[in-house]
Amino acid sequence: MDPLNDGSSTQVGDLCISCQQIKITPLGPFSLEHLSLNELIRSAEHGCPCCQLILDETRDFSSLVETSPCRIELFPLAKSKSKMQHVITTEKDKFRTEFEFFDLDDMFKLYTKEIGLRLQIGRALLQNLDSAKGHQLIRSWLNNCEQTHSMCSQGNTLLPSRVLDLSGTNPRLVEGGGAKAKYISLSYCWGLLPLLVTTMATLADRMQEIPNASFPATFSDAIRVARLLEVRYLWIDSLCIIQDSKEEIGKNEAVLSRGFVLSVLDGHNSNHGIFNPRDNLPGVKLSQPYLALRPVLAAEHTVFSNSVLSTRAWALQERLLATRIIHFSEKEMFWECASYSTRESNAVDHEDKANDRSNTIYQDNIVLSEGGNFKRLISSLGYQPRLQTGLAENKLAMKTWSRLVAQYTKRCLTRSTDKLPAISAMASEIHSITDFTYIAGIWKEDLQSLLWFSSKLETKPSIYQAPSWSWASTNGQISLRFDSEVAVESPEDARIIEATTSVLGPSPFGPVTSGSLTLHARTIDLQYTFHSSPQTEVILQSPKRLSSAVAGVVASAKLRGYHEYMPHFGRGMLDYISIPDSLRDEDPSHLDGSSVPCTAVFIQNRLPTQVAMSLDRLEEANANIHQHYTNWFMLAVKTNTEPATWKRIGTVYTFQQDLETFIDLKLGEWTERELVIV
Repeated sequence: MDPLNDGSSTQVGDLCISCQQIKITPLGPFSLEHLSLNELIRSAEHGCPCCQLILDETRDFSSLVETSPCRIELFPLAKSKSKMQHVITTEKDKFRTEFEFFDLDDMFKLYTKEIGLRLQIGRALLQNLDSAKGHQLIRSWLNNCEQTHSMCSQGNTLLPSRVLDLSGTNPRLVEGGGAKAKYISLSYCWGLLPLLVTTMATLADRMQEIPNASFPATFSDAIRVARLLEVRYLWIDSLCIIQDSKEEIGKNEAVLSRGFVLSVLDGHNSNHGIFNPRDNLPGVKLSQPYLALRPVLAAEHTVFSNSVLSTRAWALQERLLATRIIHFSEKEMFWECASYSTRESNAVDHEDKANDRSNTIYQDNIVLSEGGNFKRLISSLGYQPRLQTGLAENKLAMKTWSRLVAQYTKRCLTRSTDKLPAISAMASEIHSITDFTYIAGIWKEDLQSLLWFSSKLETKPSIYQAPSWSWASTNGQISLRFDSEVAVESPEDARIIEATTSVLGPSPFGPVTSGSLTLHARTIDLQYTFHSSPQTEVILQSPKRLSSAVAGVVASAKLRGYHEYMPHFGRGMLDYISIPDSLRDEDPSHLDGSSVPCTAVFIQNRLPTQVAMSLDRLEEANANIHQHYTNWFMLAVKTNTEPATWKRIGTVYTFQQDLETFIDLKLGEWTERELVIV
């Protein structure tokens, strides 16, 4: 059998004398050197496919002059026997491109055994995924997982309220009815095109049958994959949830079952499809039997983070909580489960054990990426033997949550009312690990979860999403300060006296219609200057006037160039663009420069991470450690709608020395009080 049939689109042609020398030996890949750039170009023009591949992949090639003196090399990449680096060196620049070897039809693996080599290189990508080889690879991943992965052992699971039954010629909707069976869910982007949906008016017809011809390409291909894997039931949100039912919108029961998911990474809408032809996959067959060369494929985290599906908020928990998931990208397939991750181009399945404590996901400075062990980020927390009930023991879980929220809020929602539902399954998982109390996106036991701030100033949502103290009350990306600072617990920290929410539905992790937070905290009354133009950062100042003596000191300091010597409290970050209630009846164009009264509610002190790490080594520094504190406050204003209530409008921080100066100058004073924030 021709190893290229039903497989790679690898180009076969007449290799030049130089490229014929590219091979793998017991000592590693053989190095190649062209005498000149002109020779490389001429060789490509004469039909050498390898030289042409190198030219096609060389970046900034137009800046090189053919006659310029240069050195052209193709040599092994450091610490890799399966990758090569191509370098064009001129008098001024170096142009680097990485390539990798791959195996045509898994035959090179057998060939290397015959000649005594121990080497594993990548697979050839399939030009036609909807082929015997494509089907075989999908089946092999699933069969291997079902037969050998104890952590993925699942069997039949409780069906969602409604699923597609694929047993007939035409699929139809059926009620789950509490039955248990295997089923597959589809994760995809809705897009802007009209979508095949179920409504109250079409439900009866959908229960009879849905003609195959009516399904868009992505739905049709998902049905084919399910039948290929002999799975009878398929869950597609637009069809299995009644889209004009207030009771059902925002439900995603399929996520809660931790089932099997098909993920369409690059589809802008449901017409994209899964089994699309893969045209122009670059690659060149080499002279060594069954060996080929191609440009290095993008890293997993690059593929996932750049995918269309990564912009969809619902897809985050669909990926993280699935027991098994197959991702379909434009160029290749990826497999993830509770035990390992692999990709179509891998030589072997790459195992990332969830209970391997040496993995980076167990380090305090966790790096959250979209590849590698990202899939097992939440489930692996359950393997932490030190997880108990306190905040200190669950620091990693809270850090993981904060990073997930930052990732989640970068993504888009079709309905803003899904802000909490689309992350509810992840919240439920964190709760089951920590036993912490969840209140509209915030954890009652973790004060620092109140210190979120907007990365970019957005307009205030037009409809209610959450209480003002929750990040879910805003749109756009938010961040929490876990990277550069650590919390310093103190008796002066704010205390949550009571936290209540009115949850819509039976789940405590679902959408809310109202909520209040009662804090016992130290506060300082301040003011800021309103600007009608969008402005994320504001300077918080004292509502009091400086005495003439102090004003003279400040003026003198300014004249001497000490610009940091300013009589302001600190820098505040507003949550969204909004006219304060106290100014709402005014014309916004007349409001610039108006002073807005507000209150800074002290939450906690934080310490730069590097300083905190050095405390054990520098005992003498402990006495003065408070000088390194950053004091973090919630910024609040009184509401006009409810008596004796406040609403959050942002956060503000100030350095310890500046805060002490502010108090010493009698520009503000501490007031201890209880505040009800809504």
